[in-house]
This record gives sequence, C-alpha cells and structure tokens, in this order.
Amino acid sequence: MKITRTMVETEYSDLKARYLNGELDHGYHDPSVTVDKIHRDIPNLRWLNSEREYAPEKFENGDNFRGTVTATFLGRLPVSMVSKLPGKNNEHTLPNVLHDFKSEPIRESIQKEGVKEPIMLWVGFNGQTVIAEGNHRTKLAEEFNQESIPVEIKYFAGGELVNGNFKLSNFDKETSQKYLDMEKEMEKLAEVA
Repeated sequence: MKITRTMVETEYSDLKARYLNGELDHGYHDPSVTVDKIHRDIPNLRWLNSEREYAPEKFENGDNFRGTVTATFLGRLPVSMVSKLPGKNNEHTLPNVLHDFKSEPIRESIQKEGVKEPIMLWVGFNGQTVIAEGNHRTKLAEEFNQESIPVEIKYFAGGELVNGNFKLSNFDKETSQKYLDMEKEMEKLAEVA
C-alpha cells in the first residue's frame, strides 16, 4: 500500500481534533507507547534555524535523512503506527516481503517472542518518516497481531519539532517548556512558508 500525503494529513487531523476536544493533552499518549529514553540536542532556536535553512540545500537529491541528529527516542510504539510507514529502500513494496529470504529465518522467533531488536525510524527535517531498518520485522509483527514494537527514532535537523504523528512531544509527557516554545516557533514558520 502506498502511503499518501492525504492519508498522513487525515491521521494528523484526527489527532488534532482529539486534542482540541480535550481527549489528549499536548501529546499522543497511547497506552501501547512506552518511553525508555529520550535525548534532545538542540542548543538554541538560532542554531536550529540555521541548520534547517541549510538542510534543503544539503539534500537536493531528496534524501531528507542526513545531517545533524537533533533528538533520539528509544521505546515501544504501536505496530499499527509503524507498519504504515514506507521503507527507506522501498522494501515495504516487495510482493513477498513476509516470506522472502530475510523473513523466514526470523518468522518463528517473532511469532513466539515478539520483535526484540528495535526498528530504526528516521524523521527528516521536514517531518517525513521512514523505516530505515526493520521492514521485515515490522511486517511480521503486524502479521502476528502484536500490539507494540521496539523502536529507535533518529530525528534530523529538528524533525522532532515538526507537526505529525512522530513529533517527539507526542511521546514525551514531560517535554520541557524550552522545546514546547521551539515547537510553537516552528508552527509559526510553517504558517508563513
């Protein structure tokens, strides 16, 4: 299945409506989300703005996932949330991804014990999110109806501040005011652009 911008925007709109109705606080706190570790590394908004201005030039080839890692997340997310993402190398589009040479050796283990090795997700400076490593594990977890999956997320050039399902404050109930203020500034910049 091809993930379209409309699908992502619809899901974001649903979350935003739930937030505005008071069903959510500043983040998306699904009970199947667990946080083991969050690290943020943005010295200040001025530094971030220069990094973000430089990012599109740096990635003219369309690769949004290089440059400065400004945050990381280690924890568990719902399989349903991760399985919708495209793979960095388009492995998710392979017709036999559940039964190819990479899936068969891990099939039984994942069915019995679940996914042990974290899935690597990358969030680009523009909020675009892909599965960098772990397409097969994700698809198998989905096939076996597992609720959550271990993930490691790397955010590039402030991608953690961009509105969307993988905005870091969605998972961090204790986001400091400094980063909430940065998010507001990013929203203002997005409205101007």
